[in-house]
Amino acid sequence: MAKVTQSTLPDGAFLLRYNSQVGAYTDCFVAHVSKPVALEAFISTFFDTWVFRLERKILSAFMGTASSATDVQAIASGASTQFASWQVEQRGIEQILLKVGDGPIRTWLMRRNDGQGTQLFFGSAVLPMSRAKDGTPKMGFAFRALLGFHTLYSKVLLGAALRKLR
Repeated sequence: MAKVTQSTLPDGAFLLRYNSQVGAYTDCFVAHVSKPVALEAFISTFFDTWVFRLERKILSAFMGTASSATDVQAIASGASTQFASWQVEQRGIEQILLKVGDGPIRTWLMRRNDGQGTQLFFGSAVLPMSRAKDGTPKMGFAFRALLGFHTLYSKVLLGAALRKLR
C-alpha cells in the first residue's frame, strides 16, 4: 500500500485559515513521490482515481452533480472554477482550496517540491454547523460519528492518487 501519513498543515497552507476556527475540524495527509508533480497533474490524478470516480457517481446519483473526466481536466488546468459540487475558494501555484457549495466542507490539495521529489498533501475542513449549550460552535453529531471512516477514506484517496502518479 502507498505510504500516506497524517501530518500537520504545512506553513502557507490555505487550509490553515480554518485550523484555529473554534469548533472546526481540519486534517492533513501527506505522501511522497520521487519525481516532480505539477499541481495540475495532482488535481487531475486525484479526482480521476478509481476511488474518486466512484464518489463522483454517488454524488451524481444523490445530489445531481454529474462530472466527467473533461470536468476534472478543466478544474485541474484552471479553465473552470466549478467541478461537480466543488467550487474554487482559493488557488495558487502549489495548492487549491475547494468548497462544497455554501456548506461547511472544504477540500484542499497541495504539492511541494522537497528536493527529492514532491510532497503531496490532501486535507479537509469541516466547519461547525451547530452550537453547544454554552453557545460555542461545534461539529455535528454525524461528522463526529463518521470521523474514523473519514480518516481512512482520506488515506485511501491520497494513496490511490499516489499509486497512479508513480
